Amino acid sequence: MAAGTTDRPLGVGLVGCGVIGQIHADTLRFLVEDGDMVAVAAADPVAAAHQAARRNCAFGFTTEDAGALIADPDVEAVLVATPTDTHAPLVRAALALGKPVLCEKPLAPTY
Repeated sequence: MAAGTTDRPLGVGLVGCGVIGQIHADTLRFLVEDGDMVAVAAADPVAAAHQAARRNCAFGFTTEDAGALIADPDVEAVLVATPTDTHAPLVRAALALGKPVLCEKPLAPTY
C-alpha cells in the first residue's frame, strides 16, 4: 500500500469495456496486483466486451447494467470509459452516491 492509504484495497468498477475500457482494465490489473485496488466489476452492454476486459483484469463479475455496477456497495470508486455522450449521466449517478469518479475525457460532447 502506498503511504497515506487505508489498510484495505479500494473496490473499483469499470463502466465501458470497449477499446479504451480494455486499456484501463489492463492498467487496473497492475494496481490490483500491487494490492491497492480490487477489480470488483465491469459493465458494458456488449457481452463480448466483458470477456475482452476480463482478459486484461480479473473482475469479480461483469454486467450489462452500468447503474447496477455504480450502485453496488462493493464498488467504492467508478472508472467511466464509455462513449462521450454517456459520460455525464454515469458520472452524475456515481457522484450522487458519493463515489469518486475517473472519467475518460471529454466529460460531455457539448458545453
